[in-house]
Amino acid sequence: MSDAPISHGIGERFASPDDSKSYAEHLLYHKHFFAYNEALPYVTNQSTIEIGCGTAYGTNLLASKAATLLALDIEPQLIRQLAQNFATAKTRFAWYDGRHLPIDDGSIDAIVSFQVLEHVADDRNFLAEIRRVLKPHGVAILTTPNRLVRLRDSQKPFNNFHVREYSPSDLLKLSQELGFSVVLNGIFGDQHVQEFEIDRAKQYHAWYFRYGFQLLPRLLQIAIKSTVMRISRCFSKTAKEPHTAHFSFRRSTENIDNALDLWIELRHAV
Repeated sequence: MSDAPISHGIGERFASPDDSKSYAEHLLYHKHFFAYNEALPYVTNQSTIEIGCGTAYGTNLLASKAATLLALDIEPQLIRQLAQNFATAKTRFAWYDGRHLPIDDGSIDAIVSFQVLEHVADDRNFLAEIRRVLKPHGVAILTTPNRLVRLRDSQKPFNNFHVREYSPSDLLKLSQELGFSVVLNGIFGDQHVQEFEIDRAKQYHAWYFRYGFQLLPRLLQIAIKSTVMRISRCFSKTAKEPHTAHFSFRRSTENIDNALDLWIELRHAV
């Protein structure tokens, strides 16, 4: 196995907490890893695919329990590196075009796709493909940010890599229209994390951001954000300091409007 660092050209991807350069990024890593841990019972001894595997820090965890695992991503260079460094007898990596899953109809027990749906231009096709490849009693698990916490009404995502973000009702409606039986839960932080994330989102609710900065060309927004982040990291506390971040589920029978992320389980409607 090569020790070469995994490189990629898509935002929001890092391989370990050591790659995070701010407290917010450190929390992001642990929030994602919470979801991967919660997914383990769903993939245990199951034929599994992961859509949007990124740098595979979660893929390796899923592979420890799944019967077989096919990890997919749209970035060819990344997939080549992962296939060279991490492929095993039961874990494969493959490129896909972002539209058609290279998998036979009704052949997969479990699908995991975390923090991907918000990046997809044609979300209906994305979910329809998931439904196509699921076995009759299979399950797909997706996570995505909760727009009710992050965005004002009609505000476009402040993350330039996101095509759209979903409220719980948005996600429920879309999934049911495509023929799924749905379980929708929320991922919450402890009191400290919850307050930190909600306060962080407030900076993007200000009028000068919504009606000024967000009207600039996308590439210029990205360039400005990158410059500001580089400067701020020079003066921020290290992301490696200990913290007490904890995450938990709140079930759909409770109020999940303040969830940081939405967790949705999709099955074929009976």
